[in-house]
Amino acid sequence: MSSSDVKRRAVLGLLAGAPLLLGGCGFRSALTTRPGAGGTDSNLTLVEHVYVHHITYRDGSGSERTVHDLYNALVDRFGEPERPAFSLRSSYERRSWSSGVSMTDRSSRWTVQGTLAFSLFALNQEGQAPPRLLFQGQEVSWSSFDRMDSPFSDRIAEREMDRQIALRLADQVFNRVVAWIARANEGRG
Repeated sequence: MSSSDVKRRAVLGLLAGAPLLLGGCGFRSALTTRPGAGGTDSNLTLVEHVYVHHITYRDGSGSERTVHDLYNALVDRFGEPERPAFSLRSSYERRSWSSGVSMTDRSSRWTVQGTLAFSLFALNQEGQAPPRLLFQGQEVSWSSFDRMDSPFSDRIAEREMDRQIALRLADQVFNRVVAWIARANEGRG
């Protein structure tokens, strides 16, 4: 056998034995459930049972396109559960301002800030009790772009910036919910 075959077999052996080694030291995935946790099936993860409600505008701010992108990004991360155990409700606020001025007193740079306030509720599977608030939080993301002499180019750049903000906010909220679920399950395990 050549030395590359020996190395390849050693790596494959290590990869095959890694779950056994990790299981032996008490490692558990942060996303898996315990039987009956939250009224869900034990073979599914709790994160898969989060239902994303529509997103409201705070103070009438924000564009429909951005909120639609944000909703789609959250659904991409959480999925669309058949039997939701949790409800994620959120509210979006958008602010924008000039962050650079040229020598001709023209705005040369534009900054947009997106703020998403969210609440995670536990849903009663039997429908006999109202949703119970588990935790709430707020995530902020912002982005900037250089303005050009073309209104069309500025609009396209602003739309892309809004889309990037929506994707980042969805990632941040997903990570916060996953972390909360993992911490909540530590006490039950």
